[in-house]
Amino acid sequence: MISCLYGGELMRTDTVFSIAVCFVFSLFCFARADAGFVRVDVPSTAADGGTISARIFYPENGQRRYREGSPVVVISPGGHNPGFIPPDDPNALTHGYISVYFLMPGGTSGGLSSDGQYDYRGLQSQRALADVILFATGEKEDEQGKRITDYIPFSLTDNVGVVGYSNGGNLAITTLAHYGDELGNLKWLVTWESPIGDQTVTVELSMRTGSRLNPYYQPGTSTVATCPWPGMDTAIRFDATASFLLEDPASGKTLPLSGIFFLDLNGNGNYDQEDFKFSPLGGPGAIVGGTHKPKGYFSAELAGVISSQAERLFASGPPSWLAGMPETLAYWQDRDGSLLISDAHYNLPGLRVISVSSVTDHVQIQPDHPHVRSNVAGWIDCGHGFIRHNPDSAYVKELCNCSDAAIPDNDAGNKVPYPGIDQTLEPENAGGKVLDDVISPAAILELCDRTYLDDSSVNLDAVLVPAWKTFLNILFLPALLGRE
Repeated sequence: MISCLYGGELMRTDTVFSIAVCFVFSLFCFARADAGFVRVDVPSTAADGGTISARIFYPENGQRRYREGSPVVVISPGGHNPGFIPPDDPNALTHGYISVYFLMPGGTSGGLSSDGQYDYRGLQSQRALADVILFATGEKEDEQGKRITDYIPFSLTDNVGVVGYSNGGNLAITTLAHYGDELGNLKWLVTWESPIGDQTVTVELSMRTGSRLNPYYQPGTSTVATCPWPGMDTAIRFDATASFLLEDPASGKTLPLSGIFFLDLNGNGNYDQEDFKFSPLGGPGAIVGGTHKPKGYFSAELAGVISSQAERLFASGPPSWLAGMPETLAYWQDRDGSLLISDAHYNLPGLRVISVSSVTDHVQIQPDHPHVRSNVAGWIDCGHGFIRHNPDSAYVKELCNCSDAAIPDNDAGNKVPYPGIDQTLEPENAGGKVLDDVISPAAILELCDRTYLDDSSVNLDAVLVPAWKTFLNILFLPALLGRE
């Protein structure tokens, strides 16, 4: 009798033959089970009695992550606009998860539109994200009275997470803070290079143009809620004659305005291209003649500096486009994730969290990456159960198919050090691949697998559900061999 090994046990040749037949048949079936997407419209109070539009991408039957189905990933988009809908999502299809993209109230993209008015990622945008999460967890029906499993039966509604790309990390954290008491079935959160803290959202600590650093911030001095900059009050300058363009994320239009706040780096007394320029964010303003005119918002810290120096800076009062101190404080209280991590933790203490960051951030250039340090420290200071800086190296190495020693393997529960941060950041390249294409999927898969197996260990020796095991699970070989 001819025998062979599977999982360290002998199998008879007739069993092997059965497996082979099953294998070939499965490949045939999977080739006919196409990947695709569906559009859904989710009712939400944020949509003024209407709906929030979303597009859901799902993998081929043979590509789903687990035998039981695919985990669900809700995308919290970066930037400052109401979101976007891509034509496809290669990562979801490749790695076997389901991804959900949505538009905040008033948003239009990819042929989809959400009802309501855009509130610049405030409470209504957060309500919309919360309702999309509830749809992903199977707790909310869409406009047609259907749940996600009616569209995609293999959706694992008990393995749902959120990925906050860039400023989407603030949207995700603030949503969990304000509406997390409704989201008890949400299992995990990934933030990718998210500017946690208002001074990094507004990019007031560094400028990519000319690689300029704000000289009044000392690297390593940041706290969870602020980045101190002693001396800024006497250093700030205002040039009322200089002009700039303020982008309004609600309309997508740019408005020509006058008046630039800056640091006079070359000491010539005037604003020019060699100086450090502060650029406000377009935000809630006033309706003038039936048209919304946005205000310009700086961080609460910079707004405080400007307010304290108003008599010196302005010959005839501040510019009309500048949001005042009360407006600025109210704006950030609803939108700055660093202020609300503790509330998110209170609502969801069992949420597993990974903060992803690489050596070269896509926006910030301060060497201590204060936005990353404040994010991780904020969760740890709350006593959160699982918070990790960057995914386990086993997942990164599997996805980039390499064993590069430069790939970090940080234990969960550790703060991000400075000095010493470079050893904790993902390199830009490894194994001939650009790691920015790998590290987010690695973090997603790690948290999906940890949820699937309920594993919160601080570090892993290997990928919990490696690719070969996923494939065998999908082929139902454990059931064929009498193993459940």
